[in-house]
Amino acid sequence: VDCGISIPDDADCYEGNQLTRSFKRCKRSILSHISCKTHVKNYSEASELEIIEKRRLAKEEQARVTLAMLMYTMVKNHDSYRSYEDRVTCLYLTPGVYVGEMNHSRSTPPEFVRTMNKVLRGSMLSYL
Repeated sequence: VDCGISIPDDADCYEGNQLTRSFKRCKRSILSHISCKTHVKNYSEASELEIIEKRRLAKEEQARVTLAMLMYTMVKNHDSYRSYEDRVTCLYLTPGVYVGEMNHSRSTPPEFVRTMNKVLRGSMLSYL
């Protein structure tokens, strides 16, 4: 949360062993700002938005893992790419399973296979 308080540079904080007036003013300003209701309200709103964003990202990551597992299973079992859309639909209709908004078409598994092939080749070549 941007508070709009200007903080003096380190060089401006001390005159000899004493704190400068600009630093003391800054410290008073920060302490009074932190204790005001607006700061507390804005800080809590920002924290809530951050928590919501983290939950959304975790949910999207769960959807990516679910779809990747589905595609991996299809490739391992030599299933048709056309069946992918039907399986995603079944997962979507399953309570408690989130599949996201993207990568639901039948063109996704071939792209996944190409990417998986590149990753596996790269990791195998690193061992040679």
